[in-house]
Amino acid sequence: MGDVKNYLYAWCGKRRVTPAYEIRASGGRSRQTFLCEVRVEGFNYVGMGNSTNKKDAQTNAARDFVNYLVRVNEMKKEEIPSFGPAVGDAPDGGYEIDRDVTGSSSTLGGPLPPHLIIEAEIGKCNGPGGAPGNCDSRGAQWDRGANLQDYYSKKDEQEAQVTSESEVDLNADLHGSWTLDNAKARLNQFFQKEKIQEEYKYTEMGPDHNRSFVAEMNIYVKQLGRRIFSREHGSNKKLAAQSCALSLVRQLYHLGVIEPFSGQTKKKGESVEPYEVLLSSDLENQLQKTVQELSLEIVPLPEDPSNPVLINVGKLAHFEPSQRQSHLGVVPWSPPHSNWNPWTSCNIDDGPLANLTPEQISMDLKSDFLYRLEQDPELQRIQQEREDLPVKNFESEILDAVHHNSVVVIRGATGCGKTTQVPQYILDEYIRTNRAAECNIVVTQTDFLLVVLRDVIQAYPEIRVILMSATIDTSMFCEYFFNCPIIEVFGRTFPVQDYFLEDCIQMTQFIPPPKEKKKKEKDEESPEDDDTNCNLICSDEYGPETKHAMAQLNEKETSFELIEALLIYIRTLNVPGAVLVFLPGWNLIYTMQKHLEMNPRFGGNQYRILPLHSQIPLEEQRRVFDPVPAGVMKVILSTSIAETSITINDVVYVIDSCKQKVKLFTAHNNMTNYATVWASKTNLEQRKGRAGRVRAGFCFYLCSRARFERLQTHMTPEMFRTPLHEIALSIKLLRLGGIGQFLAKAIEPPPLDAVIEAERTLRELDALDSNDELTPLGRILAKLPIEPRLGKMMIMGCIFYVGDAVCTISAATCFPEPFICEGKRLGYVHRNFAGSRFSDHVALLSVFQAWDDARMGGEEAEKRFCEHKRLSMATLRMTWEAKVQLKDILMSSGFPEECLMTQPFNNTGPDNNLDVVISLLAFGVYPNVCYHKEKRKILTTEGHSALIHKSSVNCPFSSQEIKYPSPFFVFGEKIRTRAISAKAMTLVSPLQLLLFASKKVLSDGELILVDDWIKLKMSHNAAACITALRAAMEALVVEVTKNPEMIRQLDPAYERMLNMIRQISRPSAAGIGLMAANARYGDGPRPPKMGRYDNGGGFRSWGGYPHGSGYRGRGYHGYSYSGRCSGGRGYQGSSGRGYGGGGGYRGGGYQGAGGGYRGGYGDSGRGGW
Repeated sequence: MGDVKNYLYAWCGKRRVTPAYEIRASGGRSRQTFLCEVRVEGFNYVGMGNSTNKKDAQTNAARDFVNYLVRVNEMKKEEIPSFGPAVGDAPDGGYEIDRDVTGSSSTLGGPLPPHLIIEAEIGKCNGPGGAPGNCDSRGAQWDRGANLQDYYSKKDEQEAQVTSESEVDLNADLHGSWTLDNAKARLNQFFQKEKIQEEYKYTEMGPDHNRSFVAEMNIYVKQLGRRIFSREHGSNKKLAAQSCALSLVRQLYHLGVIEPFSGQTKKKGESVEPYEVLLSSDLENQLQKTVQELSLEIVPLPEDPSNPVLINVGKLAHFEPSQRQSHLGVVPWSPPHSNWNPWTSCNIDDGPLANLTPEQISMDLKSDFLYRLEQDPELQRIQQEREDLPVKNFESEILDAVHHNSVVVIRGATGCGKTTQVPQYILDEYIRTNRAAECNIVVTQTDFLLVVLRDVIQAYPEIRVILMSATIDTSMFCEYFFNCPIIEVFGRTFPVQDYFLEDCIQMTQFIPPPKEKKKKEKDEESPEDDDTNCNLICSDEYGPETKHAMAQLNEKETSFELIEALLIYIRTLNVPGAVLVFLPGWNLIYTMQKHLEMNPRFGGNQYRILPLHSQIPLEEQRRVFDPVPAGVMKVILSTSIAETSITINDVVYVIDSCKQKVKLFTAHNNMTNYATVWASKTNLEQRKGRAGRVRAGFCFYLCSRARFERLQTHMTPEMFRTPLHEIALSIKLLRLGGIGQFLAKAIEPPPLDAVIEAERTLRELDALDSNDELTPLGRILAKLPIEPRLGKMMIMGCIFYVGDAVCTISAATCFPEPFICEGKRLGYVHRNFAGSRFSDHVALLSVFQAWDDARMGGEEAEKRFCEHKRLSMATLRMTWEAKVQLKDILMSSGFPEECLMTQPFNNTGPDNNLDVVISLLAFGVYPNVCYHKEKRKILTTEGHSALIHKSSVNCPFSSQEIKYPSPFFVFGEKIRTRAISAKAMTLVSPLQLLLFASKKVLSDGELILVDDWIKLKMSHNAAACITALRAAMEALVVEVTKNPEMIRQLDPAYERMLNMIRQISRPSAAGIGLMAANARYGDGPRPPKMGRYDNGGGFRSWGGYPHGSGYRGRGYHGYSYSGRCSGGRGYQGSSGRGYGGGGGYRGGGYQGAGGGYRGGYGDSGRGGW
């Protein structure tokens, strides 16, 4: 018997490296143990071992590393001497495992692993002596050392926990002053009086750091003779129940069942010290003069300081109300006829189709089809493949049902061919019967569309609607669509065997790597919450090693190492087939891809690692369908796009993280919760079905069997997870009637209080007039696939000729940050992009400016720049495409091209255009305002505590205590992890808050109180003048949206008003200096400018325009795209899946120079900083 330590030492010596051992004490006082880690230069692996003495701990660590070398084919199993069992004490209970270095436990639970299934299929493996490289039961599993004790550290604890005090209600006045604090008690009183006995139904949402709970309740209200329903979420069960009760009480209030709240509202949160605003007398005089020129009235000083006056000025301009729509509308439809394009709902102006009759078009299509059937070998091959799909057996039944019914529901297993074949069967039938010109088919998916279609088919019985899914709730949809027929498509090409986390660990003998951070993790939820870690629940049919390893994995994380182990295991099966890995979101896909490519095993020629996401360019998406050479494994890292929208025929293996990313929104506190949540059972069933197209398949779930049993059957409908005011705009744009009336027809209608809030939001934005019809501004906002408040910000940006910058910021809200930081605080390479502005949004603009310069040198220069600056090139490209679409919609709405041209910004010195962008940003993200207290701590609305998010350039390093030039910030969104935190933060002056980020401003003559929590020491007259300017600016927006061309030549009074706003926007106007910020960045305020790559191009110069700053003459000329913006909502990515709604952008490319920002360091005469 040899010594494994010496063997490893000798092996390393031949390669001129030395194993490095690190030992530390572990265990408690009652039982001292030692933990050993061994590392070898050139290998991204840590061998682990522990025992009651240091020597044996080293031996076990060496054994673990040798096992790793065997798995990665650096050592041959047969060349390793026998070292006997692992040394050290047996585990508690006396259980001991005896095996050789590459042996496996005899305890096997769960279903038969793939290698044994394959053995049974091919009948080659009748014992342990199978040939190496085939499916030998021992060769497919690996030992990772002795049965180790629990020595892995947990993640560091978060800096704060969520409490109910962090929840702030911004809409209480609209709902009878019912809030989280008082609603639940009132609901209980109502239940007692009405003798109602109902319980909250709870559903857990998500395993990761964004975990939350959904509470729902459905009650019958006898006064109304009907039921009302609420479904709300919160960070724990208590908050979810409070939110659910709040929604029910508000609905009861609006329906006249209960009274408004009349008690005393409790004040919570910290108070903010008054902040002195140093406004120069000269600027104050200019303010008063401008207000007088505009004939604006300002509120005088209060007579009694104890009775503050409201100094907000009401609306100065209103849109003329449109005629109220008297009936519930439906989307118009026309049957096929000559010279008609059904997709644009208008005639065909030119080309051959303009003059052909439908009969001629039908004959031409039939002739072409018959010719191709005879002459095109590729079409003949496809036709044969179609014959083999399970859905083919149901073709005549489907066509007959479609012929006789307006709506048909088809449920068929994933991969049966329904999505691709049913439209083709219908088209083939129309071609055969000489009616091809009458056939127009669209394939899409959206909850909102169901309500539209239900009305359409009643108005136009000729239209046919086919609902298809592998997991559809047929009874509910059948009832919703007037008891329509259901067709069940049976048969899957091949069966798929599924495995859960415990099976995956067992078959790979996987042990998780050690944690990097050592602090003890604090329990996330309160003790009453059902926060069971299902990785601790494992059946007794599995061995202790499996249970132990499973317990070390954090349910909240996706283990890259386990995915690696599964890929290596799949390789040993010697069964060709692609691997489809489902991951929740682009960031994880990108990180996983880099993780694999950095490993020599996966970065070589044996694997082809391909990302799949709805927003990557079409040509990159198509690569997932390409065959790979023999011996190469195709690994596709995908979001849920591959769950329902794309079928990849050669997939044999699915590795499912069992998670997906969703956006949750709570209206009563303006809380956005981007949660990586557990997918539903129907999601998992869909994903599993993606395997087994070419042979029997295998699905590896990375959740435990216990967790699977707790999953929801279906996901929460999107209508309950997104702000309703965006859907409401589409309802009005399509003239579908009243917002509330339309939404009430949904298969699961949203609660009444949410509908009322959406309507008020749109009225406040001037998107709806007094008759609740769309205004000219509302029509523009409805066409923009962006949050309406950001849309109005973009229009204001056009007025100030900084349209490109605000479009970039708006587009970026649809995607993750471009910075690659693996969840850690940003380093200087990223922070430097903010210059001296203390702004994540300025950092974003600077990134685009530098990236646009770099990509002029071609794709390789672009890649080098992104790698050097640790930026996601895909995110930058996707954001650029989105920005171009936004600009295109604005120009098609009549805004001049010159107000949307790209321009340089100076982030380290005076730049008044940048000042204005930040002022407009304060409007766009309102009410997201915060006040910095200390370190990471901030106060949000009404003084409630939160943190600066770790992804912000403003997040201090742990040892830093930073004093910012201004304590005021605006931020993009509040998100709930274990604490409430603010993402995408930008420093603002108090004058910018007064101007664009306030709703209620009170003055007692000495102090200005903003939104009941921010106190400013400043002149009453100055504050009143600034709020009056805000009203004048809103009035200008009203006029501009009636006629956007007027921007080119504004009235001189308006120009003076805009110039006044520019002056107020300067930090120096409020006595704030930003230059001191440079000392904060040790590497300098900005990264060095990239080398210029013109590829022989000429000198690139700047143009100019009357509003001050130069712009690049080429703008986005040369950009080309195909398709159009259909439906007016949502970007549509290359694959046809959107990011934000139904129709929209299709195709695209990066031809031409495009948007982005060019480096600019000087200041063209703009004074003041």
